[in-house]
Amino acid sequence: MPIDKRDKYVGDWVSTFPDDSSDYLVQYTITKTKNSLKVSAKDFRDNEKMKISNIEFFGSYLKFTSIMSSTKRKGINIFRARKGSIDVEFTFTVNETLKKVG
Repeated sequence: MPIDKRDKYVGDWVSTFPDDSSDYLVQYTITKTKNSLKVSAKDFRDNEKMKISNIEFFGSYLKFTSIMSSTKRKGINIFRARKGSIDVEFTFTVNETLKKVG
């Protein structure tokens, strides 16, 4: 029976960085469906759930979009599984308003 590459992604995942920054306080849960992967995420301090969309699995990596409603921070997440861990590339967009000075 062939090995399903999705299996390496299944589980609950948290950052190995210290929990002194809000950037690293997300717990990701990845489950396998019949044909794909499902991702959910939450801030593990206050349990705020993130909105997850655009989930795509490419065999060698998992890509999805995340939005934290309270901060409106939108991220593009790329997960690459290794044995017992996942390497993450997280690119985020922050929307802000500038004011004129002078």
